[in-house]
Amino acid sequence: MCRQIIHRSFKEAMKALKVAQKHLGIVFYEDLILEIILEDIPIEIQKDFQRRTIDVLKEDPILIDTLQHYLHNNQSIKKTSEEMNIHINTLHYRLNKIEELTGINPKTTEGIVIFYISLMLLNSHSHHEMDKRKL
Repeated sequence: MCRQIIHRSFKEAMKALKVAQKHLGIVFYEDLILEIILEDIPIEIQKDFQRRTIDVLKEDPILIDTLQHYLHNNQSIKKTSEEMNIHINTLHYRLNKIEELTGINPKTTEGIVIFYISLMLLNSHSHHEMDKRKL
């Protein structure tokens, strides 16, 4: 019984360590939900998911930035346009452009979940690439 608890605690600590190294900070396993699940997905599958969802937007970083602001503001059109200092119509145009390029509607629950996960993976891989360059 004690051995199982120690083994589980060790596995949780190792997962938290992997996430902490990517985020360059202190994290607690209890605070990690989605990050732990994503950490268990093989890198090839993560990259395939990105390729099928968000990679096409890398050619226009403004669209990725727009998505990040949109998510940060809980999909509030008004707050996002204010934070980005753009007209609401410009934001609608960008969100429509994102849907046109990806085939995924960021205004739906399914679409926003897909983009949320894609951006988490993108940010995670960006941190990993920066760490590799430092070596």
